[in-house]
Amino acid sequence: MEGVWSIGCDSRLHPVTESTAVYTCNSLLCSVDIASREVKARIVDPSAPVFALTANSTEQVIAFVLESSNPVISVCEANSSFDQIAQLSRENVDALISDLAFDSSGRLLYAIDAPPHKSLVLWDWQDERILSEIELDSPNHYKLCVNSNLWTQCLVFNDEVACVWEVEIVRNISNMTDRPIDLTLTKRQRQGSQFGRRTSLEQSLNLQMVFEDETVLSVVDAYFHDDSTIVCGCVDGELIEADFDTRATRVAITSSKFGSGAFQSLLWDGTNAILLAAAKDGTLRWFQWTEADPLLLRTVSTYLGITSLSLVGQTIVAGGIGHVSILDEGDHGVHSSRLKPIIQGQHDHASAIFTCLVSVSKQEESKNKVTFTETEPQERIVTVSSSQTICQHTLNGQYISSTDISGLCDGTITTSDVAHCAGLLVIGNNFGLVQAYRLTVEGELHLIAEASAHTQPVRNLAADPAGSLIISTSANDFVIFSLPDFGVRCSGSFKYPIKHSSLTYRASNLTALILLEYADNQLCALTFKIPEDQRTLGDLFFSDQLLQVDVDKAPISIARLPHDVEDAVLTENFLLCWNIRSGSFYACVPPTTVSSVSSVPFEKRLQNAPSLEVLEIFRGIFGRSSTATVSLAGHYATAISSSGQLMTVPLSSRSTNTQAPVLTCLQRTRDLQTLDPVAHGAWSLDGTLFIISSPSGTLAALQFTNTEERREQNAAIAKQSQHYRAVTLMPTALKIIKQITTMKQTKNLIQEKKSFESRRSSRTAVVDAMVEAQRRILQEAASGQEELYAEISSVRQKLQALIDENETAIEEEKLPREDFVLDMDQNRRLKASLEAAVSDRQRAIENEILKEQYLRSIVKDQCWDTMEVPGKRLYGFDSKLEVVNFPLRKLTLAEKNTYKRIIGLRRTEMAVKDQLYKLNSELESQPVTPVSPKMRSEQQQAQDQQHLPEDQVIDKQTVGSGMADENAGQQQTPVSSESPETASIITDNDEDDGDDSDLHQCLYHPLELQTASRKRSQIVMLERYVRLLKARFNDVFDEHLELKQDHRSKIAEKNAIISKICLELKMEPNLYTPDDHVLENPEQLLEVKDHEISVEHVLSKEEQRQLEEEAELEAKRRAAAAKDNAHERGINEMMYGRLEGPEDDGVWNDIPRPEFMDTTTKDEWTDEQKREAQAYEKEYKDLMERRDKRKKALDGKLRTLYSEIQDLLTSFDNRLNELFHQRIEAEQTVAREELAILMLAKSLQDEQDLVDEELNIRQHIDDCRRRQAPKAQAVQQALEITRTIAQELHAIQLSDKQLEKSFRSRKEFAELDSATVDQLFRFFRKKKSLSQAQLTEPKDFDRPDHVDDYIWSKVLKLRVEKYESEQRVLEKTQELDEAEAFLKRRKQEEAELSQEIERAMTRLSEVQKLKSDLNVDAEILVTVKQGQVELQHEDNFDPSFADAILIDRGIIESLNSTIRKLAEGKIDHIQKAIEMSQGVRLLEWQHQRLDLEREQLKQKTKEVQLFKVTKTTVQPSRERKKDHDLLEKTKERMLNLHVKKVEERKKKIAKLKRELQKKRDENEKLISQTEQLAVEVGERAQVRKVQMAALGDGGAKDRLRLCQFRHKIVHDIREQASDISILQEEVERLRLRTFPTFGPNSSSF
Repeated sequence: MEGVWSIGCDSRLHPVTESTAVYTCNSLLCSVDIASREVKARIVDPSAPVFALTANSTEQVIAFVLESSNPVISVCEANSSFDQIAQLSRENVDALISDLAFDSSGRLLYAIDAPPHKSLVLWDWQDERILSEIELDSPNHYKLCVNSNLWTQCLVFNDEVACVWEVEIVRNISNMTDRPIDLTLTKRQRQGSQFGRRTSLEQSLNLQMVFEDETVLSVVDAYFHDDSTIVCGCVDGELIEADFDTRATRVAITSSKFGSGAFQSLLWDGTNAILLAAAKDGTLRWFQWTEADPLLLRTVSTYLGITSLSLVGQTIVAGGIGHVSILDEGDHGVHSSRLKPIIQGQHDHASAIFTCLVSVSKQEESKNKVTFTETEPQERIVTVSSSQTICQHTLNGQYISSTDISGLCDGTITTSDVAHCAGLLVIGNNFGLVQAYRLTVEGELHLIAEASAHTQPVRNLAADPAGSLIISTSANDFVIFSLPDFGVRCSGSFKYPIKHSSLTYRASNLTALILLEYADNQLCALTFKIPEDQRTLGDLFFSDQLLQVDVDKAPISIARLPHDVEDAVLTENFLLCWNIRSGSFYACVPPTTVSSVSSVPFEKRLQNAPSLEVLEIFRGIFGRSSTATVSLAGHYATAISSSGQLMTVPLSSRSTNTQAPVLTCLQRTRDLQTLDPVAHGAWSLDGTLFIISSPSGTLAALQFTNTEERREQNAAIAKQSQHYRAVTLMPTALKIIKQITTMKQTKNLIQEKKSFESRRSSRTAVVDAMVEAQRRILQEAASGQEELYAEISSVRQKLQALIDENETAIEEEKLPREDFVLDMDQNRRLKASLEAAVSDRQRAIENEILKEQYLRSIVKDQCWDTMEVPGKRLYGFDSKLEVVNFPLRKLTLAEKNTYKRIIGLRRTEMAVKDQLYKLNSELESQPVTPVSPKMRSEQQQAQDQQHLPEDQVIDKQTVGSGMADENAGQQQTPVSSESPETASIITDNDEDDGDDSDLHQCLYHPLELQTASRKRSQIVMLERYVRLLKARFNDVFDEHLELKQDHRSKIAEKNAIISKICLELKMEPNLYTPDDHVLENPEQLLEVKDHEISVEHVLSKEEQRQLEEEAELEAKRRAAAAKDNAHERGINEMMYGRLEGPEDDGVWNDIPRPEFMDTTTKDEWTDEQKREAQAYEKEYKDLMERRDKRKKALDGKLRTLYSEIQDLLTSFDNRLNELFHQRIEAEQTVAREELAILMLAKSLQDEQDLVDEELNIRQHIDDCRRRQAPKAQAVQQALEITRTIAQELHAIQLSDKQLEKSFRSRKEFAELDSATVDQLFRFFRKKKSLSQAQLTEPKDFDRPDHVDDYIWSKVLKLRVEKYESEQRVLEKTQELDEAEAFLKRRKQEEAELSQEIERAMTRLSEVQKLKSDLNVDAEILVTVKQGQVELQHEDNFDPSFADAILIDRGIIESLNSTIRKLAEGKIDHIQKAIEMSQGVRLLEWQHQRLDLEREQLKQKTKEVQLFKVTKTTVQPSRERKKDHDLLEKTKERMLNLHVKKVEERKKKIAKLKRELQKKRDENEKLISQTEQLAVEVGERAQVRKVQMAALGDGGAKDRLRLCQFRHKIVHDIREQASDISILQEEVERLRLRTFPTFGPNSSSF
């Protein structure tokens, strides 16, 4: 088969000429003509779909790849026949090509492989040779884009990575260099992208709170902007510009501007610097590219999903899923435009596809008459989508219209069918609504009828080709045979599930096919002929049971289908059935039509149904088959696979012979088309075209290959199909068309449907059944029996009046409702139906209960039964303390076997080690024994341990999980994680358990865990050790739980005694009732108690009978026990009915008072009465004393009971408190052991990570070394080429020099003088940028005068040779420079690769060192108590002890004792030195004091000796005395003045202090204001920065420049004004000088 036309585009559009472009659709190669607006499609190879496609408009060629086992690249001319001009393939490589791309010239072709291959190849397709090839890092589906200005640059990208590859070719050597694109942007670079809502100024200023964490962009389309920049459109809606030279990336347009998916496809016009971007919602935007951000010019809303843009000539073509469109050339608006679709499909999932005829259009309609005009039948393609959109196309793919029916249909479309020849479309939804639509010639869709036919979703619809009958089935297997206006012919429910139904014509008779499912998922086909008078259809299936059909009355043929069949289609000579899962396709002999009713019941006929005869089985469908379809006349049957394969089986209309099937593959597997290519299919009515649709909505038409034989066969089939339609179907179809056209549309269909739904929701199932039965009876009665209907209506009215009258009568006169029943049979049927509905409801409830029980059993099995010890909580009586046990799950058999294996190996290892130790000890005891190196090392270790202190020796038996727990230092405890108490508990428990008794001794010491196997064994043993710890605590927990239960029973007994005592004392008892906690006994959660059932328990008859029997047995037992009870009789006879003593009985019984004491006075008493009164008083007094004693005894007992209860409560709470502390200790122990397990697991993971990293590094080194050889080879090749070019250049330069040297010595110039030769030589060497033609015509002034023409021509010829030689030197020099640059780059790449290998080797050595350190540096967990930490750390919040060293306690204590002794000796020495230094200093001080006293005495002695004795010295004068007094007074005045000044200064100081305090207060206020202003200034600065980043400076620089300019002008004006004033003064002065002046002495003249 080959393609005829297609709708939709699932690849990029590639322009070929000025008016055509190519693309792919459903694996078809399609071409679109812009001028004629036509699309043509073709299948290049039926078994190999088109996988990759590209084209070039310069060479007008197309390149594509077919998906086959040996894919090749085909290059064809862009003509109608696609003539192949080149075929490109690589030897021994069967890689499929992911994408292709031509360069701008069309001579070179880039190709990239699809996974698992990963090569990028550059082809010279004209010579069919590879220019360059490189392997990428990882295989993937990539896209290609070639720089239109530089063919050496090719962009390779997908949604994860992007890279530019540059090709370098020097002679026959090529190289490709990658230039990666950095798609990772910081949050600040993506400013504005994907920002959240900001609710405060602080959040607005904090840019870090604006952006999301995602910083990696995903590219959907890209193009080259220039030779160093690419522009990419991203998924999130960003448009980025990436410079692959500097690896700088900037966001040109953020996603917040246009939203996600705004740049789905890009089209660049480099001439005008215009970018056209298409969004996934169909919006087109034109941008003017500037140095700043792109400027939006134009916006177009197309409402079409666009995935590709292309410029074909001067026309923009857009393609997407479901359409190919062009921009209308006549629309030049800026803000709006429209796309004119060439062909358009659906925009969403197509759920069905049909072909039908429309041939009648209504011309005129009046009150009593409707006129019709017969038109030529037009065949349409109708597609029904799940979004309730109906699309219509012509048979050549031309789009007509699309109608949204969501307003008329509130549900979801579940099924649909079409009457091919009547133009009738029938749709069913999930609400049970069935609608019929009429298709018109104009492309309109008219709703002609609808009905809520079902209460469940409609499962299947079938309409006969002529439109006379419709079969609808629902999810509850209810079937309705109805007219197009949904007038019911027959309805009812089958006993078996209905899988499928269809209507077809066989032998010109309408035949129905219904598939029923019975036991073991077996399908059975029911076929029966529809009678010509369809009104008798109800009589065939009438049943006495309500809402049921009786198939025993109908002539039905029953046949059994093959076992694995799921669907079937009936044709004239075949019954075609298939299995969707396996893809099997069966052609069977159809069942024979039965004309008479069988006497055998339907059940037996169904069980004994014969199997269909299978004519042929086709198994050519690979993958899951979606559906199958048959052409209208039954010539072809086609099975459609979701994997893209079609199998067409030609059928014979006259015999049961089939031909060889025709297989067609339309599969696509690359990521460009993620959806399945084919979902539905339908044959055209003439059987010449097969139309397919994909889930994405694209359409395509296929036809058989146009060979001579096939052409004749297709013409014959078309003619037969036309005759079949005209003779068999069209007469009936025309009648139906006229009938459905005259139907008046019902008003307010939506309101009626909703009201019907509301009424239906308020009725019960029985009422619905009665209404349905009544409606059916009335409908049957109304079909031609109007009189009977009127009579029934009158009887109904009379009956209703009697019922109303009965309702108003008094209670005694009311008749029961059953007396008004007229149809007793119908009443019985309704009661039976009611009982059936009740039983159905009961079964449904039982099923729901069974479902809940099943879910409960699953939860119980997975969450409860898997627990060996369920989780429990123990609560206190008075305290709020609660203790939780350790839940333990059951060990699996694998875990048990693993533990047994590991513990067995460990015990064997320990036993072998002990035996070796004993053997070595025996060998050491012998005098002469050769000692091995290993034994010598062990002996040396033992001697070393003997020399150590006792507290430094580590015993092997003290090895635990790696956690050392030290005591006070007196003795070494086992190095384990548990406390001594817990260790003793475990040891005691282990002695009872034989398997785990030595588990503690089997644990490895942490220093012994140097291998992965030992670490894994240690983890298993530690897990069992933790389980034992938890189990031991659980045992203690259970003991306390039993103790609480015992205390509860004791409290209950004491409460009973207290109640009895309080009853005896006639007082209210104060009882303590413990609270019930369900978590103490969680098994109660799984038990449902009677008080928890909120609904009324309805007993069945069997349960009622059992309860009555149990009550009767209980009554008999009580009667038998009441007859003779020895226990009660003994208590009554011997102990007066009480267990207490008989002396307690009379305490509370009152003594009867004699009557005379109340009737007579004491004076009237007789002696006998007095004695009797005295006896009574004595007894009464004795009774009161006994009562007091009894009361006191009971009070004491009551207090004792209360105290005992309180003691029980207190003791249990204390025990619970102790248990709580044990729980804390157990949790700590378990946590330590689990931490050890985690550390071991982490160590294993770290080791595995290092191993993986080492493996990766080695692989990377191998890869680099593998790449190093080609790099070195490339360097050598480049070096050789450079040398060759250098040699060639040297040879050319020598020849050029030789040409200059031989110029003067030529024989032609022998007769010329030297000056002329020099002039000619200068002309010869003259260098000008002239062409060769200009060199032959020199100027006149260049030629000497006396040079003849021959010599001058020779000079010109030599000059041309010289110029050519210089050009060769220049070209070769450029080639040498290029080769040297190429060599330099190759050397640099080789050096970088060598450095990469060196770095990898360095890292490999580091990883190996880390591995060795991981095995040597063992981590040991130490339980450190308070006061034993002697390590300082800097970070208090994250104390790290990574630098700590574990040292034995004895060593530390011995060192500390030595340090203390040395410190005491040092202190004694320092004290003696201090005392000695103090004595020396005292002597030195005394010596200095005596020296000073000696000097002072010497000075005094000298002064005394030199003193002169005079009169004034002996007798002082009076003047001297006066001077003395004056000085004394002056001194006193000065003192007083000083005191006053001091007071004044103090006052000034106090004043200054007060002012200083004021200033400080003011400064504090100013500081607070300054801080606030600083915050405001910072906020304003931040806001200004944000505004500057978002909007720019807003012209601030211009305003500043204007301010500066204005200031300068004002300054100049002021200076000029000053100069003007000075000049004016000078002018005035000069002017005044011209006038004569007369001074004061002018009169003298």
